[in-house]
Amino acid sequence: KIFVNVAGFLEPDGLYFGDASGGAFTREKSLPPRFDASGMQVDQFEATSKDGTKVPYFVVHKKGIKHDGTNPTLLYAYGGFQVSMTPSYSGTVGKLWVERGGVYVLANIRGGGEFGPAWHQAGLKTKRQVIYDDFAAVAEDLIARKITTSRRLGIEGGSNGGLLMGVELTQRPELWNAVVVQVPLLDMLRYDKLLAGASWVGEYGDPADATEGAFLRKISPYQNLKQGTKYPEPFFVTSTKDDRVHPGHARKMAAKMEAMGLPFLYYENIDGGHAAASNQRERAKRIALEFTRTAESAEAALHSALEDLRRILPGARLTEAGPDYVGLTDVADMLGMSRQNLRKLMLNHPTSFPPPVHEGSASVWRLADLLGWFADRGHALDAALAETAGAARQVNLAKDAAQGRP
Repeated sequence: KIFVNVAGFLEPDGLYFGDASGGAFTREKSLPPRFDASGMQVDQFEATSKDGTKVPYFVVHKKGIKHDGTNPTLLYAYGGFQVSMTPSYSGTVGKLWVERGGVYVLANIRGGGEFGPAWHQAGLKTKRQVIYDDFAAVAEDLIARKITTSRRLGIEGGSNGGLLMGVELTQRPELWNAVVVQVPLLDMLRYDKLLAGASWVGEYGDPADATEGAFLRKISPYQNLKQGTKYPEPFFVTSTKDDRVHPGHARKMAAKMEAMGLPFLYYENIDGGHAAASNQRERAKRIALEFTRTAESAEAALHSALEDLRRILPGARLTEAGPDYVGLTDVADMLGMSRQNLRKLMLNHPTSFPPPVHEGSASVWRLADLLGWFADRGHALDAALAETAGAARQVNLAKDAAQGRP
């Protein structure tokens, strides 16, 4: 007879008692539920990283979501120190995000311990880039499955996961619309000089070593922040009394962004150590700020998409309630071509244009589908227009549409 503790994304921690040989268990006690999980489900998928490695991830969402790229999505990971990110119950994620229609994603990227020591060791020291490639691959897979788009995708991570956020901010700024950077390491050329940093040289490498230092310079967020690059607005969260990761990391990154004229948000709690909160009230405030920031980014993405489409399709019927559709004439006008030529383009180049849906005998397109297509595959439309119409003006209009310009 044994006791077993069981928890999942949708099930609070419960204590089960049963017979290990027979497999029959009964739940003796459990924590109370903090959100209604009856209309939610959990999926697991695999992304393919840059080196071909399969990277699993969990997706928590309401049942029946549309795979049309419109879902606000929050992607979380850690990726270090052989820490395994397994399914666990979070009342705040369920209540503040999933219950409100958001999608929550937990990525099991390398550096963790989910698949034993080799999974961790694959990302040690100068091999660490695979961790960041894994995370980006999960994001790209979410977009390919039309769960979300980069406009509706936010990311979050703390401590070593805060370093992950900093790297993703600087390496792949186009993939995210919100980045929550919690108690982070960001200056990897001086991390070993601050607080507990010297004890992490076995994980990250030695900045004073020629080979390891050169690699750290390549991935260090502070050193790789570049003037003139368009970054999503990050939200830095730290604590004055953090005795593990020095708040100087977040402070100097924010100061550098300010000097560059780059937008950012910053919150430093004066208490709380590495948790950035010393009691439940402070913790609730921090979590509320983080989820509010992520939700605001998702809402801003919707408004931005609508404004782009209002500029591209000034005569189209646009609402924020959605779904909203445009017809063949609207799209032909947008591309500066006749309905007849648009039909030819669709017939001769079926992969250069998003497929329509049908309302009776009419062909129509969802506005969200059009915007995502032009943003991701405008180059294919350029080529098709050039071959079909042969006019420089039409090609330029397609390029403007692909970049969301009027």
